[in-house]
Amino acid sequence: MRRLGPLTALLLALLLCPAASQAGVVRYVNAVVFDRPERAFVVRDGRLVWSATGAVDSEVDLAGGFVVPWLQDAHVHVLGLGEAMDTADLRGADSPEAVVATLKHQTPETEWVRGFGWDHTRWPGRALPTHAPLTAAFPDRPVLLSRIDGHAVWLNAEAMRRLGLSASTGVLVDAAAEAARARLPAPDPALRRRWVLQALRHLRAQGLTAVHDLAVDAATLSVYGALDAAGALPIRVHVYVDDLGTPRPPPGRRLSVVGLKLTLDGALGSRGAALVAPYSDAPATRGTLRLDSTTLASRLRQAQDAGLRVALHAIGDAAVGQALDAIEAASFAPERVRLEHLQVLPPGAVARLVRLRVVASVQPSHLLSDAPWVPARLGPERTKNAYPWRTLLDAGLTLALGTDAPVEPPDVLRTLLASTTGPEWHAHERLSATEALRAMSGGALRAVGGDVALADFTVFDRDPRSASPVTARVLRVVVGGHDVQVP
Repeated sequence: MRRLGPLTALLLALLLCPAASQAGVVRYVNAVVFDRPERAFVVRDGRLVWSATGAVDSEVDLAGGFVVPWLQDAHVHVLGLGEAMDTADLRGADSPEAVVATLKHQTPETEWVRGFGWDHTRWPGRALPTHAPLTAAFPDRPVLLSRIDGHAVWLNAEAMRRLGLSASTGVLVDAAAEAARARLPAPDPALRRRWVLQALRHLRAQGLTAVHDLAVDAATLSVYGALDAAGALPIRVHVYVDDLGTPRPPPGRRLSVVGLKLTLDGALGSRGAALVAPYSDAPATRGTLRLDSTTLASRLRQAQDAGLRVALHAIGDAAVGQALDAIEAASFAPERVRLEHLQVLPPGAVARLVRLRVVASVQPSHLLSDAPWVPARLGPERTKNAYPWRTLLDAGLTLALGTDAPVEPPDVLRTLLASTTGPEWHAHERLSATEALRAMSGGALRAVGGDVALADFTVFDRDPRSASPVTARVLRVVVGGHDVQVP
């Protein structure tokens, strides 16, 4: 009889008992632990003990599996991801006609036709669309399609009629896009619950033990609170609310409300990111700052008074400069503020970021999508310093990596690939695979003030930093010492 190899045996055991929870004190042996010398460790009362000696109740042989503690996605939009999983996926469409074909194929017979992921920078001519192709295809049903970055929507004439908008255009950007979405029928609590759970289960299947959910509204936080109270959250969720008045649930098992999210500008793809100098490919625009400095300063003071951390969306150099001015005036404690995206920095920004001890939260997989058009948007000089991940890390800042899902897929291995490869103009800002994995684990944990003793870890069948990272498989996800099911 042929003997099973150790990894095959482990896979078989997990398939036969995918949701087993280890009881009592558990020793894990034959592990390869990321960034640590130990080959064995103990979980006691939901906490990691790196000394593997002493009495235990049971033992788990990881058969050489690669263990990453605290693997997290530091920037997601959980409800949006769940909703995107329920709407037409437009990310592969290479023309307006391809968008229409996808909608015809994927869209259920709902009142509103919804889709996510169109990207005009991938189309011939790279021009923003008009409502015409959507109107021709769906003359009687309203259509609302979110751009890949979430900062623009594309509407047909019927949708604009219902929303009271002019039919002379088809695309709304930033504040106008948000206003349009706000007028759509709100999902009821049952639908929110379904979207949240299907997104979290998908995130767990990627190997994540926790996510940072940015800009959560009151209705979604209420769903989170109910799920956590029932013990139904599959992984940990660290929430940044979108409004200081949002009622906060009490501290729970896997839910924590850690901060406030504020958006200072838009995205480079839709030219909403606020730049000091005009866009190189659109000299009439510099993007838009979403908040005036007085309002921003007031919100920061209120967040401090409420004991909350702050996450500031700042992509363009003008937005980064505004953020740094406000942080400096507010005198936040070290690492209580994080800047999201940081794609274009003004002169002197790195020294100020270091002095203010700001967490740098970046999303490397954005560059996989953005690389073809960044040089045209920014011009040669700004492009040299764009997406400055190594600059930020070498300066000594805490770097936390995320995906901005559903803008990019919440794929750990894709983030690792994006961090270490990319266009030649960005080669000097690449990270090593080890640095990227640290920023997806310890760096992300530090960004929310997490506990390094929590028994949250992921087991892969091999080191995902290997030459073929796409082949690494998630074998086990453990949260608080309990195995959670991985499909």
